[in-house]
Parts: sequence; C-alpha cells; structure tokens
Amino acid sequence: MIVRTTEEITGTDRQTNGENWVSKRIILSDDDVGFSYHETTVEPNTETPLHYPDYIEAVWLIDGYGALVDHDNHRTYSLAPGTMYLLDGHERHSIIATTRPPDSRFGYLSDVLPTAWQAVEYADIPEGGSLAVIGLGPIGDMAARIAAHRGVRVIGVERVPERLARARSRGL
Repeated sequence: MIVRTTEEITGTDRQTNGENWVSKRIILSDDDVGFSYHETTVEPNTETPLHYPDYIEAVWLIDGYGALVDHDNHRTYSLAPGTMYLLDGHERHSIIATTRPPDSRFGYLSDVLPTAWQAVEYADIPEGGSLAVIGLGPIGDMAARIAAHRGVRVIGVERVPERLARARSRGL
C-alpha cells in the first residue's frame, strides 16, 4: 500500500516547478503500479503549451476556468470544474488559465483515467460478468464508463442524485 500526502511531496524531487505551474508527482513509474498520478496547479492569466508524445494523459479539472487549445486539430474547448480531457492522440495543446479561484490558484489537474482503468483491470471481470462500482465520483464514474465500454454489466451505487443522473444519461 502506498500512502502519500502532497504536503510531504512539497519541496522534494517529486515536485516539479515550471514557469507558471507546479506539479506534485504523487505516483510515478518507479512506484511500479502501471500509471502515474499528479496534482498540477497552473497560475491564472497564463498560457501553458504542452505535449506528451510518449504517453496518454487524462486530466480532470477540479477548480478554476480557462480554455484548452488543441493545436493539432485547431479546436478550443472551455475548461471548468468537472471537465475531463483525454490526450489519446498525443495532441500538442495549450492550457489557458483565465480566472483566479479563491485560493489564488488556477486549478488542480488530476489523472483519473489511469486509476479507474487499473481498478477495472484489477477487478479481472470474467466474460459476461458484472461490476459493482461503489461511488460515482470522478474515479468511479470513469471506471464505470471503462467497464461499460468493454461490454461489462455495470451496477453503480451512489447517493448523490446528480451523479446518478449523469450515470443514467450514459446508459449505466
């Protein structure tokens, strides 16, 4: 079991600082779990060009607003809390942070896809099997979507009406 806090990562080699961002690498490849997990904070009123040619990245916006510019496909998407984007084509892109949340940070970006994907992998669901997902927050929702995409019967358990409605709108 690995348990870490962002507080204990702050100021160590697991924290990387860019010109207008800070990334705390909570899980890395040397942890040998098959994915990485980061908390990244981008400063407001900045534009950050990014490109990940060697891996797929999924990002969940927790706080803040802005835009995601896909330079390869000439599209721009709005960013707001609850937005997820997946860079499955290694797209060259920029994050444009436009507002300042109350804590003076743009937003927290989190890789939820690898966590959810690995959860479904570890479940080792047999063909024709079912998967119960307890909690349909960001990770549970993503795990349910991955399992459903694989043809698994998904049973979602959730008490928050908005999360249940979102799952139902996706056929879960």
